[in-house]
Amino acid sequence: MQSSLFPDPASDHPLLQGLNPEQRRAVTTTRGPLLVLAGAGSGKTRVITHRIAWLIQEERVSPWQILAMTFTNKAAGEMKERVIHTVGEQAKDVWLGTFHKIGVRMLQQLAPQAGLRAGFSIYDTDDQVRTINRVMKALNLSDATYKPKQFAQFIDKCKNRLQLPNDPKLLDEIESDFDKKALAVYAAYEAEMRTADAVDFGDLIMRPTLVLANNPGLRQNWSNRFRYVLVDEFQDTNAAQFELLKLLTSEHGNLCVVGDDDQSIYSWRGAEVGNILGFPQMFPNTTTIKLERNYRSTGHILAASTAVVSHNRNRHGKVLWTESGDGELLTLHIAQTERDEADWVARTLDQLRTAGTSASQMAVFYRTNAQSRVLEESMRRFRLPYVLIGGQRFYERAEVKDALSWLRLLVNPQDSAGWERAIHAPRRGIGDATVELVAQRARARGISLPEAADDLLLLNQAGRSAEKLRTFQNLLRGLRDGIEGLRADTVGAQVLQASGLKAALQADKDPDAQDRLENLGALLAAMAEHADTAEDPSLRGFLEQVALVADTDKLGDGAKVSMMTMHSAKGLEFDVAVVVGLEEGILPHANSLAESGNGRDLEEERRLLYVAMTRARKRLYLAHARTRRRFGGPEMQADPSRFLAQIPEERIRVEGGRSQSHNWTQGSSWSGGTTANRNGAWASRPQPTGGGFPVRQRPVAEHEPVFQRGDSDSPYQPGARVRHASFGGGTIQDVDGYGSDARLTVRFDTVGVKKLVARFVQVQA
Repeated sequence: MQSSLFPDPASDHPLLQGLNPEQRRAVTTTRGPLLVLAGAGSGKTRVITHRIAWLIQEERVSPWQILAMTFTNKAAGEMKERVIHTVGEQAKDVWLGTFHKIGVRMLQQLAPQAGLRAGFSIYDTDDQVRTINRVMKALNLSDATYKPKQFAQFIDKCKNRLQLPNDPKLLDEIESDFDKKALAVYAAYEAEMRTADAVDFGDLIMRPTLVLANNPGLRQNWSNRFRYVLVDEFQDTNAAQFELLKLLTSEHGNLCVVGDDDQSIYSWRGAEVGNILGFPQMFPNTTTIKLERNYRSTGHILAASTAVVSHNRNRHGKVLWTESGDGELLTLHIAQTERDEADWVARTLDQLRTAGTSASQMAVFYRTNAQSRVLEESMRRFRLPYVLIGGQRFYERAEVKDALSWLRLLVNPQDSAGWERAIHAPRRGIGDATVELVAQRARARGISLPEAADDLLLLNQAGRSAEKLRTFQNLLRGLRDGIEGLRADTVGAQVLQASGLKAALQADKDPDAQDRLENLGALLAAMAEHADTAEDPSLRGFLEQVALVADTDKLGDGAKVSMMTMHSAKGLEFDVAVVVGLEEGILPHANSLAESGNGRDLEEERRLLYVAMTRARKRLYLAHARTRRRFGGPEMQADPSRFLAQIPEERIRVEGGRSQSHNWTQGSSWSGGTTANRNGAWASRPQPTGGGFPVRQRPVAEHEPVFQRGDSDSPYQPGARVRHASFGGGTIQDVDGYGSDARLTVRFDTVGVKKLVARFVQVQA
């Protein structure tokens, strides 16, 4: 047990009963800026609700003078319910809600100053996209080149930074052709919004913030109105939200923020970890209180997760501890392939369920949605009920169904449903009017849509889109010819390329496009696995397997294992957690390795693992595969994540192994020739197969740069020709690092310059 360095204030007060000394201090410190660093499972919600109750009951603050903000309706509802239960109905007058809900309430009162009329409309994401569509047409911008979601992302980013279209700083940042077009769309979009007397979600924060910033009298009034401001999940705030908080506390400085910098994982949607890291500097008289006692996890889980995240430079130091004992050691399973990894997960969870753990208290976490495909198949084989949190089942995802529609048409040329979907995937200038013309012909003659299309073309009655329709039909016929005897994955690769499905996603700047592209890669991997193992390796055999998986393998309605990405795991907890895919290029993700010159992306990847690990109450399992298919290619060497080496040896046991010669058996604890260095990457590893080069063979000092310049023996040299599964052939321009971990700058023949990790390309002789 650890003792507090601070006195125990009024420990006999009813509102403080059951709180530890640090929690009590956080509740009763009511004057000036307060930073509560609340580690995972440290009881922060209880602290916030008791603090609000303390202000009302002990400080005699009127409930309407308290403002509390968080990020989800669920958290806000739970918080309000707890406060009402503690202090009664008067707590309903507290301004408590999400940032956006508070923004709406403020705008309703500040409408005239914000240039709005009473009863203004609030546009959701679909409304925003439709408005951008109209603007694009007015500006003669083709949706074949630019997607409305790309411009929506640009607009949201600007509003998160409080930048209007005429902001000088924004104008200075405009360089690329896309940025220039996006700025024009933003300006026209804002004009449309003013005409419609409408606001979007970004406006709900930006508009009241700008009103207060530009009107000292109003700013003073609103700051005096709310004598105390509290914020939950402060690490998730963006620049606009933080500016609003500063304005609302400008008269008194009574701002209490609760959060955990180690759980800041949403930079991709605008969150600024610098807000919580720099809070004491922005508010010089800040009181900082650390909630380090954990009420959720065992000692081994806490020690291991803290050891990992402590390698981040940019963090407030804290060490979680518990009185519940060490519990079981973490388990690291080393699988041969991703299929073996998935089967091990399902087998382990099935054994735990048999032993009495409810499936509802189990969770599987992965870095990308594409990883769920093989896991889902193993869960079905073991008859384990599961639910995907925040995502669709793999074969129900739009891009996967698009690809399957093309594949079905090759096996069944009369597949009307497949034809109707494939003709729009991707868009090829064939509109709904042409499709309806084909449908009318099919109904009139009692034939399929593909037959009706050929019929109209033969009679020269296909209308203005005749040539595009003819090209589509000929493409299908060309793909169909010669597929007999070919493996399913060979046909799949040809279809993804020729159909334009892959190219469309590669060109798409939508933030979700990369995930969708990876899902197509996972589909190819499934086809390759089928071709390697099934009696019928053909496309027909694969489609039959998929149909059975999708239609007949239904699961019960009882307790289910939760499966989700690590980003979706935040705020949840389970008795048993399994984290899979702990390999370089997956976690840390390849994008963080290729783009993070200052290490910020890599640190966020480490925080993501920390979040996943601290979801576990009693048992934590980690897994990585020795080999893994990427975008349907052959099984490639997969190096273990550098983060694994940062787990103390005494907290984890290793089972499985890379080969018999290394004898990684259960309980061996980093034994058998591959050792872990706590301050860096794996100190020694077997040499990769398939043409890779060994990684560094020495301990890595803490914070030592991961990448070094390429060595002369490496096949990855400037001028060398390489091939990538998605980008095709290209020439290496620069090398940073060596071996399979090296970061390459490659000029590809068709898509231009890309930065990527060496293991994702093959050197050509």
